Amino acid sequence: MKLWDKDVAHDEAASAFAAAGDAKLDERLLPYDCVASIAHAKGLNVAGIIDDDELSMLTDALVELREMALKGTFSLSPDDEDCHSAIERFLVERLGDTGRKIHTCRSRNDQVLCALRLCYIDELHHIVDSVLDLIGALQDVADSQGDVSFAGHTHTRKAMPTTVCDWAQGYIGVLTDSVITIEGVLRLIRSNPLGTGAGYGLPIHTDRRLVAEELGLPSIDVNGIYSQLSRAKHEKLMLSGLSSVMYDLNRLASDLILFSHPDLGYFVIDTSMTTGSSIMPQKTNPDVLEVIRGYYSVILGNEMQVATVTHNLISGYHRDVQLTKGLVFSSLDIVSSSLAMMGRVVSTLAVSESACKASLSEEIFLTEKAYELVRQGVPFRTAYQRVANDYFSRKRE
Repeated sequence: MKLWDKDVAHDEAASAFAAAGDAKLDERLLPYDCVASIAHAKGLNVAGIIDDDELSMLTDALVELREMALKGTFSLSPDDEDCHSAIERFLVERLGDTGRKIHTCRSRNDQVLCALRLCYIDELHHIVDSVLDLIGALQDVADSQGDVSFAGHTHTRKAMPTTVCDWAQGYIGVLTDSVITIEGVLRLIRSNPLGTGAGYGLPIHTDRRLVAEELGLPSIDVNGIYSQLSRAKHEKLMLSGLSSVMYDLNRLASDLILFSHPDLGYFVIDTSMTTGSSIMPQKTNPDVLEVIRGYYSVILGNEMQVATVTHNLISGYHRDVQLTKGLVFSSLDIVSSSLAMMGRVVSTLAVSESACKASLSEEIFLTEKAYELVRQGVPFRTAYQRVANDYFSRKRE
């Protein structure tokens, strides 16, 4: 059942094309749409549009539908364009005219915005928790093996001494920045858009703040045009936060790949987190880290697609924004799985004290040697040149 069906012929192929696979994606969104619909029904009850018995029937049916969706025992039918159509079909089949009242005082535009925001809130909280778990794993490395010194690198060349603690704390710092970025996005999306309709208000008003409270949202969208303009913009901001996380994981993966290379061997990746070769028996490949490293490019590409698919649109809803849904869901899944895998790699990571000690060759202490001369009153540039000339003259011998 299409919510916009009327006594006008329409081309089924055109309808299917416009839906663009939305029904399959919406199975993920359905439980959140049920939660939003329960809150919406309470708003209709307070507004006098449905009575207490109807509210009870709608709530019970929506709770049942949500449980079925979570268990995977309810699927959208081929005639359902989206989860919104599926919900109304289910309610009408169960409750008749009472089910036909659920779409009073809302449009699919504010309905999907609300369901998406509830979904994003859950997903982003999970991402934040996973980042914090990874931070905890890095802190464990810093606490247990942090005193071990090894050669820090610039330009992929030895530079100056560092410690495992400083290395781990560096990544803890940037991951914390990413958490702050995502928390900023969460503050934006924790607002109720229900009641703004298609962006231009509704002839009958409901208590939107009551609905927001039912949903656990601290505020409401006060402007319907804003609500529609936020679609895709919030997704872009969210993907920027996810890109930030994956950027950190990309850098961390690159470090672990290089620093666990047999020629360096500062870190040892547990063999359970590696793969092998079909021809070379000795290989233990860091495939997990390589995939994480590569996924940053995928997420960045998704961010750019979301940013570009909706540019040049005027205010108000456009079907173009539907194309962002799959990109966002895919990105959330990639970041979630990447964080889980990186956490397992870091929690099983070992530090080779002997390899780290072997990396502390003479040249990485030359900066300290120059500063010893500075402490004796030698100008820094003179000290720098004196130490450099001495080092390179001995290398030429």
